[in-house]
Amino acid sequence: STATLSTPETSAETPAPPLAVQELARHIPANIEWDSAMIEHLARAAMELHHQRTGRKIQSDQSPATPCSKSIAWTQEEKTLCQKLCQEGVSENIIARKLQSRTEAQVRAFLRNAKERQEGQKAVEQDFVDNNLEDTPRKKGRGRKPATQAMNTVPNAKVNSKFLLSGKAL
Repeated sequence: STATLSTPETSAETPAPPLAVQELARHIPANIEWDSAMIEHLARAAMELHHQRTGRKIQSDQSPATPCSKSIAWTQEEKTLCQKLCQEGVSENIIARKLQSRTEAQVRAFLRNAKERQEGQKAVEQDFVDNNLEDTPRKKGRGRKPATQAMNTVPNAKVNSKFLLSGKAL
């Protein structure tokens, strides 16, 4: 006996179910109907089994540690408090707990971005000081094309331009 496949009947002849469903129906009792709820249940069970075997948690079951979904942008108070605590040597975890509106990952990303921004500003300022770029106009483009080196590939090459232009060489 095989499980029944419940599909809406639009014509007198129903198409055969896919091979995967036919194979699965051999192992399932006959009284189970294959509707979308059953398929979703089996998919969820397979995903849970996979996550158990790999040791990972299901993302939909995880609740956020802090209510951080209300605003993405950092307020000025959050920025100053975060930078002040970081300069004091406080860990990201403790900073996130003190802010109460940001997760540890958000604090870590903010501090990393702030550090990279400061390093970029220092590099630009150093370029202006080192190269005195304030007084000289910047060049645009890639610059001059280097001279061809085709002559350097042929040893003892002698160019007779008059002979080449006469057409006898061809």
